[in-house]
Amino acid sequence: MDINFRRVTSSDYDDVIAIRRGIYFGWDYLASRFHSMMETHQGYVAMDGDKMVGFSFITTVDDGETLLTRASRVHEDYEGKGVYRSLSDYIRQIISSNPEIKRSAVAIHMNAEADRLIKKGAVFVGKRDFLVFHGTASSILPRINGVIENKPLQSDAISKIFQSTKLCSVLFPSDRIVSNWVAYRLFPNNIKHFDSDLHNVIATSVDPENESSDPLLSVGVLFKCDTGEAICIDFHGNIGDGSKVREHMEKHIKLSIGPQTDNFFIMITHETKMDDALLYKMMEDFSMTEKLLTGINMNMIEENV
Repeated sequence: MDINFRRVTSSDYDDVIAIRRGIYFGWDYLASRFHSMMETHQGYVAMDGDKMVGFSFITTVDDGETLLTRASRVHEDYEGKGVYRSLSDYIRQIISSNPEIKRSAVAIHMNAEADRLIKKGAVFVGKRDFLVFHGTASSILPRINGVIENKPLQSDAISKIFQSTKLCSVLFPSDRIVSNWVAYRLFPNNIKHFDSDLHNVIATSVDPENESSDPLLSVGVLFKCDTGEAICIDFHGNIGDGSKVREHMEKHIKLSIGPQTDNFFIMITHETKMDDALLYKMMEDFSMTEKLLTGINMNMIEENV
């Protein structure tokens, strides 16, 4: 096996997608977002002759200080043969000439793999619970009450939240805002990642002058996956009695799905201290069923480069 590496172009779409289908429990977004991600990411493949056998997207956030690796995959016939490690080493060589990059960051869903990396010296940033529920538009939409009046936050409103030390201490205890399995530091330059058609940022009780409020902020991202459509909703702050989180959930659903959507998944991450019972009751009210996952969390890991 003689593995070589190169950067991909948009014309490599079919071959990249063919490397591996059905991964990430069927919630892989690469096929639907490859071309849009090519505008902000660099993709690299591992080649065995003319065959693509591994792939990773990379980009930088946090004012260029943090390298993100996303949508990685290895052909099933090449698992356990060091392909991913070799591809990662190749990428590290490429970015080694960039003095601005201080660290690499990744979110790992398998707890055992996260523990292995931490034992090898990786820095543990934080852990979030991960829940997935399944339903259809025909069962969900009739159960949503009223008109959704609150509009998603624009960049100037997000900026004001980032400037409030008090709000940030409650909303972002790990000093990160999480969206679709990426943890962003609270840098002003990162706000641009949320000011897009893909993201909806909803917030309630985020007035820094109101000390008695329980602030709640959620980031929703809609994407197509192998098994249907999915919204990844990341909650930050205090769920409280559940009324706020229900309001957020209804807004994200109304903003994201149409009446003809068949298979629909809601993927939720939240701080481990939040009360899951309220979320389970709410999703039951929406006639959604849980997809049971074992040993799965969002583990935020960083390594110096």
